Amino acid sequence: MKKIKFNLIDVLIIIVIIQCIMYLGFLKVKVDKKKINPQPVIINYKLKLQNQDSEIFMPLKINDIIKTSSNEKDKATIKNVEIVDYEDTVLNKTEKKYVVTKFPNKLDVIITLETKGIESDDAIIIGNNKILIGEKVPIEGLGYSYEAWVMEIECKKEHEKEYVY
Repeated sequence: MKKIKFNLIDVLIIIVIIQCIMYLGFLKVKVDKKKINPQPVIINYKLKLQNQDSEIFMPLKINDIIKTSSNEKDKATIKNVEIVDYEDTVLNKTEKKYVVTKFPNKLDVIITLETKGIESDDAIIIGNNKILIGEKVPIEGLGYSYEAWVMEIECKKEHEKEYVY
């Protein structure tokens, strides 16, 4: 077995290669940070509470401030609450086809929330959480706690038109 010899030039070449790799990593992090708009934007997003019992559903009030994450920091204001009858697609076994059926004691609740957050290329960031369409979001207010699904997200800078994702 041969003994590996290092001289000063070999060590300098290894150091230069490591510094180049570190510099490229630094550039990538710097580019990724530029993708995030550090200016906060106003975010309106719609959530859907599905299949709620009409007898025990705690009504949400407009202008209530609610928590939208497990920590205490992420809060939003309720801007609109729309209550509709719960409908689901079920199989009709006698006719062997699917039909849309309304359930009399069930509700779907569509909530519009407003908060400030940061817009990036791949998600909307509210506090420390990314908000994506189809994602489950906890809602907690005084005397109630629900889990809702994100249906729509609208971002608006303070002095510009709004745009919908």
